Amino acid sequence: MVDIPMRSSAPVTRQTVLSINERKVEGAKTTRTITSINHTSSQAVSNASTPASKPLPPLVHMVQKGQKTPLENSGKLTSIKACLGWNVKNPACDVDVSAFLLGSSGKVIGDSWFVFYGQTESPDHSTVFHADGGADREIISVDFTRLDPSVARIVFVLTINEAFEKNLNFGMLEDAYIRIMDPAGTELVSFKMDEYYTNVTSMMIGELYLHNGAWKFNAIGNGVAKDLAGLCGLYGVRLFKQRIRFWRKFVMLTFETVNELTLKVTCTGSDVLFTKAGAFIAGENAGGKNYKFEKVLLGPQNNIGQALLGQLARRVTGENLPLMKVTLNGDSVTYYANYGQHVVVYHLEQGETISVESENILAFSQDCDYSVRFIGVGVLSQKGLATSTLIARGKDAYVAVLCDGNPIVLSNVMSQDTISVDPDAVVCWVGNGHCDPQVTADISWKTFIGQASGESYQFEWHGNCPVTVIIQPSERKGGISVSMD
Repeated sequence: MVDIPMRSSAPVTRQTVLSINERKVEGAKTTRTITSINHTSSQAVSNASTPASKPLPPLVHMVQKGQKTPLENSGKLTSIKACLGWNVKNPACDVDVSAFLLGSSGKVIGDSWFVFYGQTESPDHSTVFHADGGADREIISVDFTRLDPSVARIVFVLTINEAFEKNLNFGMLEDAYIRIMDPAGTELVSFKMDEYYTNVTSMMIGELYLHNGAWKFNAIGNGVAKDLAGLCGLYGVRLFKQRIRFWRKFVMLTFETVNELTLKVTCTGSDVLFTKAGAFIAGENAGGKNYKFEKVLLGPQNNIGQALLGQLARRVTGENLPLMKVTLNGDSVTYYANYGQHVVVYHLEQGETISVESENILAFSQDCDYSVRFIGVGVLSQKGLATSTLIARGKDAYVAVLCDGNPIVLSNVMSQDTISVDPDAVVCWVGNGHCDPQVTADISWKTFIGQASGESYQFEWHGNCPVTVIIQPSERKGGISVSMD
């Protein structure tokens, strides 16, 4: 058997997209070194698959382990957000956040009174789990106006999924913290862990508790050798371990790239995605084939009226992307590509929008709302009349885009610089909202007799429009093409 390791890359996000510009340069292979392709070092593989690190946000009012801090100085605190983050030294560590709502006995007030990835809201709708918390990894919000009066304590916990099965522990983590934010987004208190024990698999990082009618925060920072199911038992939740595993399996869909040219989609459970027609190249699953394909004639919209309007818009504007619906009924891995073009996978945050040329779309998950809209820049660009738009409506909002060659990324989110781009080199732009560009034109009589520079118009984003733009190292051919099914 020939073992050829495939270099996989995790999806980029708002925080990591600039890493596209930092690809390693490799020397040419010789007859003596070509076999090294089959022997990528374990360290290299580990680095390639390590989840992207997140910088620590400002921790303004830090407290020490064991310190108790009042959250209410004046008036009544109506709500908070518990924002948690961490980084991992071992890429196998999959960390989860949970919150247990306890009564005066130190046990949950009912079996449903804990919040995590598989049960995202408490029965009284007061406590809600939020994945992908922007600057933080995950967030749990608490609305005290809705909180059941029998809840006296809320414990926030970090657990490592399958820690026992994979021999993982908290010694493989770093930068773990919790910060409590008020409704205005101001930090009330924060705690950063300094101790990471190798005999710990779950960490009670902090808690909120009632004292004389006011809420206080306790920086706990103590761990136990238990998994999430074990913690459920500790806090009085009558829950079978198999149920935890089912919840995890129910929501797992991931996109990643393989060797820069192929999209790998891993599905645990059942899900749906949409791809460019003809993009499927391979698949594997245990047992019989459990995925199927069907052509999408009117678009992915569920509403027939919206679908018909969307189809008309796509035909008129040239954004008529021929789509295939892929239904995944069980655990599977499927692969997609398009004529050896480079693939970039973007994991959208909730509400984040990506505007992308239809010809550059390879695939997207069903957590994305797809539409075509006019962007009002006229016919100055071959593709400037309209664009395809994908908006994240769920936590598994993935988009895979195609590039002619390795792309580069420009972003003014932090710098507030002006970004100028040739419209025919633009692959997509990402931001909160549409973030459409302005058009600058330099058209004169010289343009029409071939004496101009050739760059007569550009897309521009200014500092007041935070955006990230992905650009390919090639330009589209001139002319507007209208495709038909």
